[in-house]
Amino acid sequence: MSPSWSVTGVTGWALMMTAMMAPLLIPALRHVWARSLPRRRWRAAMLLTAAYAAAWSAGGLVLLALSALLQAVVADGGVVIAVGGVAALIWQLSPLKQRCLNRHHAHPPIAAFGRGADLDALRFGGRHAAWCFGSCWALMLLPVLVGSWQVAVMAIVSLWVWGERFDTPVAPTWRVRVPVRAARIVVARVRCRLRPGPTLRRYGGAPR
Repeated sequence: MSPSWSVTGVTGWALMMTAMMAPLLIPALRHVWARSLPRRRWRAAMLLTAAYAAAWSAGGLVLLALSALLQAVVADGGVVIAVGGVAALIWQLSPLKQRCLNRHHAHPPIAAFGRGADLDALRFGGRHAAWCFGSCWALMLLPVLVGSWQVAVMAIVSLWVWGERFDTPVAPTWRVRVPVRAARIVVARVRCRLRPGPTLRRYGGAPR
């Protein structure tokens, strides 16, 4: 049995995927919470989360299967990692990656009542997860391929994927995509914390 398909491997992958994907669900939860009637908010949030988790679970199985196939076809672990890295690089540069990111930003209307409201929450959860998976599947494949470095690579991939969500939608083209806006936000906050506060006068207490 491939290490990716062992019980430990699947369990560890599921836990890491949950930790990575949960923050990406927050904007969608805020959307359905704001667009739902007060008495339906918890119901809509649970339906959205269930659909999101189901779609990402299916995507996770696809990635594990792809990892097992690569490891079966290519015996050398270093070559497997190299193939995964090249695939991730090409996907990061592709216009399809940007198209998925753009669609992931879309927040559709949610019906107010009845079955329509439930279906809208389910559809939104499934589509939100599908476009999220489409944008980052190649990056998510890397932690599955690196063996003992899985946790470290997953942490790096998670920070990168989270950072990408701060960038605004742009036209899908071949280009280098770096989460610049997220980096600027981090740098600005660090500068604010490092900036010394106003000094106080010795008498009177007013800042200089």
